[in-house]
Amino acid sequence: MFGFMKQKKDQPKEETTPAPVIATEADCDAGIPKDVLAEVEKKLEEQFKDWPRGMGFCHIYWNYKKQYLADLGYSWQSPQDIANQQNPNGITFFD
Repeated sequence: MFGFMKQKKDQPKEETTPAPVIATEADCDAGIPKDVLAEVEKKLEEQFKDWPRGMGFCHIYWNYKKQYLADLGYSWQSPQDIANQQNPNGITFFD
């Protein structure tokens, strides 16, 4: 067995920090009327209908969603925004 894998029987296990809770769509959309969200989602789907849904696409999509909702007077935070608030010194990956 490798030395770094051994743990002494009398040595307490290291405490681990729980992973931050990742924001769900419901967390992001809280407080915004469903009809407004449906209108914005429809507009986004039309705008991005020919875009490939590859790595990083969600960030572009969220940026436009945030802007469209801001134009309608709503403050919306993407899952990335919420994750950065929960874990400001960490790295959060999406996609």
